[in-house]
Amino acid sequence: MHHSRPFKSTSHCALSPDGLYVAVLSTSSSISIRSTKTLQIVHIIKLAPELTGLIGTVIWSPSSKNILISAGDHFQVSPARDSSFRAVISNPSAPLGSIPLIQFGATDWEVLTWAPFGLKLSVFDLASSRAVEINNPKFFQSASATRGFSIHPATGHLVVLTRVDGNDMVWQEQMGIADNTRTFLRAEKATSPQVVVESATIPSEARSGCSSMSFDASSTLLATRLDDSPFTIWIWDLAVAELRAALLFHSAVDFVWHPTSREVLLISCQGDERPSASYVWDPLSQGPKSLNVEQYLPARKKPSKLQISWLNHGSESPEILVSDSNYYVLLSLADTANEASPWEAAVGSVETSSLWMERDGAESLASASPIVIAEDVSKLDDTFSFKYN
Repeated sequence: MHHSRPFKSTSHCALSPDGLYVAVLSTSSSISIRSTKTLQIVHIIKLAPELTGLIGTVIWSPSSKNILISAGDHFQVSPARDSSFRAVISNPSAPLGSIPLIQFGATDWEVLTWAPFGLKLSVFDLASSRAVEINNPKFFQSASATRGFSIHPATGHLVVLTRVDGNDMVWQEQMGIADNTRTFLRAEKATSPQVVVESATIPSEARSGCSSMSFDASSTLLATRLDDSPFTIWIWDLAVAELRAALLFHSAVDFVWHPTSREVLLISCQGDERPSASYVWDPLSQGPKSLNVEQYLPARKKPSKLQISWLNHGSESPEILVSDSNYYVLLSLADTANEASPWEAAVGSVETSSLWMERDGAESLASASPIVIAEDVSKLDDTFSFKYN
């Protein structure tokens, strides 16, 4: 396995959807963009002065062209490779300075924000400098909001589950005594669903379910995790309709297939003894292979949780981004004996000395170009503010 040298990171480290760039909050007022191929910083995004306080979100647009940064009730959208424009938006529906959830919409020019307490869902169109507000979305917390909306992948239409009067409609099943039929009537008073009580008399099937499932790139293998066995991954071969493998671990697991390579599974375990453990599995391997990614990061006094993700670009061998709150590193699963490192031509691709760490800071300062703001540019309204160079 090949690896790059470690780079300075923070808790806001975001890999672009196309796998070509890594965005890191390098200072309180700038975002650095580094190429995953050349390992060089290609751009520095200067944050607008309106973004005060702690940075809440750093996310990429679907096409990997723009980046969204939020802080308090303001957020900024800027291109990742140049300083051609900067959109700074104040969200009037978040007067308390907190946005539960914010993300790009169907395009790079749409931003969705949820207001606190489920008051509204705002759709900001950066191209026209307009916003559409949808009142009373049913789900608005960051952990549940994705359950209440969906974007059509082809047309970009947005469907939102709303709650107009703040009440849920509950329909109760009623059984007819004479004809043994079942009908449903709207409940006239507050009611609660029946709770399954843990008991030996209740079959285990009534207390279990599939909490996670995912297809591989070929749609041949299906990985699942059950509620009653979160330490186990079940891998099913759909072509022959049989269980291909059962992977047992000592702690709860998360998993994700490689987006383009067939039958390659990345597994992350979070336990008490180790902050995290990572493995790669494929059908031809002798069980999951431990990556031991901690050895490629500088030693830390207090271990922190690792974030691990695939790089989604056309490399010969699968590549991985590993990051914590201090550093990040790129790994290639290529065979070191038969394949060259993808970063062999990059300057200082493997060295981990303090000299290169200091060089990162100097590189960031040298790459940072001030954004020129024309004097005739004025705010379009109280919500949108665009600056073009």
